[in-house]
Parts: sequence; structure tokens; C-alpha cells
Amino acid sequence: MTVKKSKATPAPDRPDLDALIAEWQPRMKLGDWTIIAKYETHLGSRGLATVWIRRKHALIQIHDPDRWEPSEFSDTVERVFLHELGHVQLGRLDLPAHGEVNIHEEQIVEAYAHALYATKYASRP
Repeated sequence: MTVKKSKATPAPDRPDLDALIAEWQPRMKLGDWTIIAKYETHLGSRGLATVWIRRKHALIQIHDPDRWEPSEFSDTVERVFLHELGHVQLGRLDLPAHGEVNIHEEQIVEAYAHALYATKYASRP
């Protein structure tokens, strides 16, 4: 009897968030900011950025990848981190919010995160 191997996508890795800050903060010209990132077990989305513009301080929370739904496994923690870092960048502009979520900001940040991530890993096979 032949046993078929599962093609299930593995859960995302769990990179060191301090290492991601050290890599991306200077690239994003946020060197004068204090950025803290941490994993959270109970978060309503994969990531959340809280930005204090006047203090130049940001908290990036990433939903613990061990708790992601299988439908989310195609994403990566680093890409989610870049998405949230994009909110820090745009937060500096103090854009007006339109309701709970500014859809234009989300679209910009999502495209931005995908482009940065793809650029970094473009040379990988």
C-alpha cells in the first residue's frame, strides 16, 4: 500500500522580532524611533501597530504564528511585520482615519509590505 504524503503547508516560522527590528528599522529610516515588537497569543488580526507620533514610539504586535489558522499559513511573520512597520511610517504623516480602518492606508501598506518582502527574497529559488 502506498502512503500519500500530505501537501499541507507548514505553520509560519517564528523569527526573532528584535532581529527584524534591527534589520528593517534603519532601512525604513526610522532610526530615531523606539520600536518594540512582541508576539501576542490573543490578537484579533495577524498584526497590530500602535503609533505614538509625538514620542516617536511604536508597538508592533504579531499574533503568535502557532495560533494562526491554516488558511493564513501562506503568509509569513516577516511580511506581517513589514505591513505593521508600514503603518508606523504612515503614522508619521498623521493621516485622518475614516472609521475603524482606513482602507486606503491598508491598501498602501499591504502593497508596500509585499514589495519589500519580495525584493528581499527575489534571489531565492
